[in-house]
Amino acid sequence: MIKRVLLGLLLVLLALVAAVAVNTARTPSRQLAVPAAPKLSLDVDAAAKRLAGAIPFRTVSSLDDIAGNNAEFDKLHAYLAQQFPKVHATLKREVVGQKALLYTWAGSDPAAKPIALMAHQDMVPIAPGTEKAWSVDPFAGEIRDGHIWGRGTLDNKGNLFAQMEAVELLIGSGFKPRQTIYLCCRASLSLLR
Repeated sequence: MIKRVLLGLLLVLLALVAAVAVNTARTPSRQLAVPAAPKLSLDVDAAAKRLAGAIPFRTVSSLDDIAGNNAEFDKLHAYLAQQFPKVHATLKREVVGQKALLYTWAGSDPAAKPIALMAHQDMVPIAPGTEKAWSVDPFAGEIRDGHIWGRGTLDNKGNLFAQMEAVELLIGSGFKPRQTIYLCCRASLSLLR
């Protein structure tokens, strides 16, 4: 009796695996075909300094005080405009909620499907009492041993600055996108304001 149940379960599992495999093979990719952008030369040291310069802005989100760091977000927004002048001269910039940013880079073909790139401007608070465990000040933006040290370098601000660097270089090279490109720069709690 137990052998029959186990055999039945095995057959059901094999049928499920086969169905998933067949459906996977039959489903075409939904990835958009986008031509490769031209190769560009990036000044890595300058890019690192720009990102390091954004780390001291304490754009920390807090449910306890949603508007508490508004001034820090304003400073970051001014810094972005200063560091990426071509982006700010070319793309349409909108503030969504109170601190989220939406940049629109209009494409040459209105029928082409747009794309959206997303990044965060903020980070979660540091757990109280753990400040002394940091080997480098979390808001120093220090470049040491080939790394940028600070909150947001690997995830939030790092992604935002990578996108800004890429768009700034592309604009400088004369590139014009076929489809519209949206840069969605979230401030997680900004939509709650």
